[in-house]
Amino acid sequence: MWSNRFHSRPSFAWTAHLLEFGNRLILILLTGWFSSQEGSAQPQWFFHQYEDPTSISDDRIRDLLVARDGTVWVATWGSGAIRVMPRTWDEHNKVNGFPSNWVRCIEEDPSGNIWIGTIRGLVCHTPGDQFWTFSSDGDLEIPDDSIYSLNMFDDGTLWVGTESGLLLSVQTCDLDTSSFPASFPGWEVAADEAKTKGGKVRDILETKSGDLWIALGEKGFVRVRPGQDWEYIPGEADFKNSTDLLFEDSVGTLYAGMGGGLYRRKGKEWVKVERVGDSAACAATSPSGDLFVGSGEGLHIRGEDGWRRVSLPLSIGSPTISSIAFDANGGLWLGTYEGLIRGAQVPW
Repeated sequence: MWSNRFHSRPSFAWTAHLLEFGNRLILILLTGWFSSQEGSAQPQWFFHQYEDPTSISDDRIRDLLVARDGTVWVATWGSGAIRVMPRTWDEHNKVNGFPSNWVRCIEEDPSGNIWIGTIRGLVCHTPGDQFWTFSSDGDLEIPDDSIYSLNMFDDGTLWVGTESGLLLSVQTCDLDTSSFPASFPGWEVAADEAKTKGGKVRDILETKSGDLWIALGEKGFVRVRPGQDWEYIPGEADFKNSTDLLFEDSVGTLYAGMGGGLYRRKGKEWVKVERVGDSAACAATSPSGDLFVGSGEGLHIRGEDGWRRVSLPLSIGSPTISSIAFDANGGLWLGTYEGLIRGAQVPW
């Protein structure tokens, strides 16, 4: 998933070495720094990994969001959504009313509502700490319970992609969540299964030129140009049946993450980025403008000197990185198949 989730608003300082949760203390271990594989001098990063057998250290993480208030939201595959704060966290799962423990995606709207996509419905968490659930058979309805992607556009439109191939949208700027469900305006169906070929809507991107791109997993892509018909673009053989990530860099180059790696759009073709590993799953731009990409082979950075692979400390190993986010202090958050990691360019 593409993340441009860096906020300039002041955030609390993440300096504690222990998190307190109930009667449980969760250790954060200093695990070291990385350098590039090529051995050239690079900025030094220090990493902490959450270590506790009963916590998210053992959970596969699907998505990360650093909210405007500095809170980190973690979408886990099995333990629900976790809200991480400086000295504590809270867990939202089926035990306390969540529709599912299996969470795929998280997004924030301009009003500070947090939208959480699960396999059994869409949850809206309000700044007043209320939770509203959209489901196919509830007071707040959504046509498909299985949410695959959430994307917030600059105009305040929330786009929702589903497993069955629906692309839904709602304008969030004027939502009155205090009077849900009566005040919810309903979903606009931007695309049905016929337009998406029944593919899972895994990512949605609006480019700088105004094109709308939709990643459909094994089905390829749909592109919509302003004033033109929907254009279906099938995947190619070496994409390994997966198109899961779409993003655009600062100069307007379009990239797609696929089972076979990272590809950039050149004319009407996709060209593989050879320096990035297979299964490119997530990307984010750092406050300094570097492009970070996570894949099945670890973390990769594109800076002024080109692409380089990050060698994480031996104590962390080479986890599959599924999500990337930056906080207001320049801290780097990594969601992996093995848990949650945070990096900083100064020791804590």
